[in-house]
Amino acid sequence: MEKKTFTADLSVSGLNDLKKQLLQYRDDLPIKCKQLVSRLLQSGVEVAETNISKSPLGKYVTVSTNISADKMGCNGILLAKGQVKEQDGYAPFSILLAIEFGAGVHFNPTKNPLVGSKFPYGVGTFPGQTHAYDDMWWYWNEKEQKWMPTHGVKATMPMYKAGEDIRSKIIKTAKEIF
Repeated sequence: MEKKTFTADLSVSGLNDLKKQLLQYRDDLPIKCKQLVSRLLQSGVEVAETNISKSPLGKYVTVSTNISADKMGCNGILLAKGQVKEQDGYAPFSILLAIEFGAGVHFNPTKNPLVGSKFPYGVGTFPGQTHAYDDMWWYWNEKEQKWMPTHGVKATMPMYKAGEDIRSKIIKTAKEIF
């Protein structure tokens, strides 16, 4: 980020010019903050959508953003929404959570980086899960009306990776904008 320098002559007109420069700078800050948040969110969307598309269940997940700005700053939200599948006798199955954290050890043999952190999620942490540590299990496919085998869902971690991407680009992007 380049250091912003303001100069003025020590006269009434010079100080008036300095006042104009400072007011313009103040007025530009919310616009630049919004540009910063927007660019970071766009990068996050690209990473999230890339990782969502790596899952065969990705077609059931959407990504959106929300930006709110005021004179004091700007907030941005990267939001992913996924379908929740429900079947009598079983806990609801969140497709987004399965894509983010994995379901089953077959495709997720190594520990999720979030397990053991302040957000201890990963294989075996879903409420009501019963097959997390089985290599394969069967489920009832309503559409085809038959039992189908599954090995679970690989954790592609779209939101975790989007967050990492955004955090890694904050300083570089801020320097480019400001």
